Amino acid sequence: MAEVLDNHNFSKRGRRAIYPYDDWFDGRIWKLELFVDFDCKPRSIRQALYNAAAKRNLALSTTVGDDHVIIQAKTKTETTGADNMDTKDWSEITHLEIEEGESPLGTDCWITADGMAHYDLNSAEERRNQLVWKFQGKDDSGTI
Repeated sequence: MAEVLDNHNFSKRGRRAIYPYDDWFDGRIWKLELFVDFDCKPRSIRQALYNAAAKRNLALSTTVGDDHVIIQAKTKTETTGADNMDTKDWSEITHLEIEEGESPLGTDCWITADGMAHYDLNSAEERRNQLVWKFQGKDDSGTI
């Protein structure tokens, strides 16, 4: 017959983390060096860092160099301003020009105020309008 337990210590499944993510995700800016802190391609460790941050519900900023990765983790509230939605300027769009590597999407990228990357200006403007509509209000005619 089934039995109800007060508690049980479940063992963790899967592989154990080989990197000290919790240390690196403490909010400080870290420079991780190839063959010192990690032993794979810098772009590969960046993807592993993004995955680990997502599991912890953190946002991650990264810069990848030939032999290093610079990171800073923040809570998603810190990066989105979720605690201050009414005063955030949701109409902001930041234009970036990608200088290294070849991308089938081109060299231009636009970042909307919610942190989303867009590879065409129309998409960024559409998202900006959605954000402004949602957080900064609209009039009865449907215009901002």
